[in-house]
Amino acid sequence: MIHYLDDIIYSWEDMTYKKYWVIGEVIIALTVQVTILYFICKIIGNLPYFSLLSMMILLFVIVQAPVPFFILRSEIRKAEEEFKNPRIVDKDCSHYDAKDLTYFEKFRALAKTNVEVWFFYGFLFAAYNIINGWIMAQNEPSFQKDKPHIGIILIEYHEFFGKEYLYGFGLDLLINHFRNKTPYAIYPCKTKERFGEIIKDSNVKSIWIFGHGDHGGIRYSATKKILDYKKLVNTLPHDLKKESIYQMHCNSGNCPSLVHLLSDDRGFVNNTTNSMFKTRTFIREILVAEPS
Repeated sequence: MIHYLDDIIYSWEDMTYKKYWVIGEVIIALTVQVTILYFICKIIGNLPYFSLLSMMILLFVIVQAPVPFFILRSEIRKAEEEFKNPRIVDKDCSHYDAKDLTYFEKFRALAKTNVEVWFFYGFLFAAYNIINGWIMAQNEPSFQKDKPHIGIILIEYHEFFGKEYLYGFGLDLLINHFRNKTPYAIYPCKTKERFGEIIKDSNVKSIWIFGHGDHGGIRYSATKKILDYKKLVNTLPHDLKKESIYQMHCNSGNCPSLVHLLSDDRGFVNNTTNSMFKTRTFIREILVAEPS
C-alpha cells in the first residue's frame, strides 16, 4: 500500500509539471479542425461574396457555436428528464463485451476513445471544461485525504495526448463543492489492480467513478474487456461497504451496479449511455439534492 501511495504522489508531481500541456493539445485539435475546414472550402470553391478566408471563418463559427449549442441543450434536457424520471431497463444482465476482445474489437475500442478525444478537444465549449477540470485537479488534488474522505476515481485511457479528457466531465463541479469543507482525494487510475485497491481502502468512504463502462462494470483500459463489478465485489471483505457510490460513466444494460453491490443503492447510477454534458448535468442535480 505504501508503494501504491508513493506512485500516486509521484503521479501527481509528474502531472503538475505538465499541467498546462492540455492547452497545447487543445490548440493542436483546433488546428486539425481548421485544416479540415480549409480543405472543405477548397473543394466547395469560392461562393459569390465569399472569399476562402471568409468561408473558413463562417464554417468555424457554425461548428463552434450553433451546432454545439443544440447538442448541449439536447443533452442537458435528456439528463434533467432522466434524473427526474429514471429509466428502468428490463433485460438480462449481459456485458456487451464480456468476452475477451478480438483484434478488430480492440482496434474499434481504441479508435472510438481517440475520436472522442479529438472531437471534444476541438470544440471550445467542451475544451474549456477539460482544461478547467485538469488544472483544478493539479492545483487541488486533495483536501484532508488522511481522514475518511471521498475518493474520485478517473480512469486514464491515454498515455499522452488526451489523458485529461475525463477531467472535463464534472471534476471542477466536485472540487468547487468540496473545497475546504469536505475531505476528498482524486485518484488517477490506469489498471484494474489500482482500481481494486482504491475500492478496498477503508479510508475512502464514498466514491465517484469517471470512465467508460456499462451498468455492471468499468473499462480500465481502452483495449481490454470490462472489469465486472460483481466479480470485483466477490473478492472484497464481506463487511466492506461504502456510504455512497456515483457511477458517472456510461451505464447501459442491467448488470448489478457497484452502487447496488457495495452501497445498498445509495448514490447514483442510470441505465443509459452518458456524454460529457449529461454527466455534468447529473452532477449538478446530485449536488443540489445532496448538498452535504
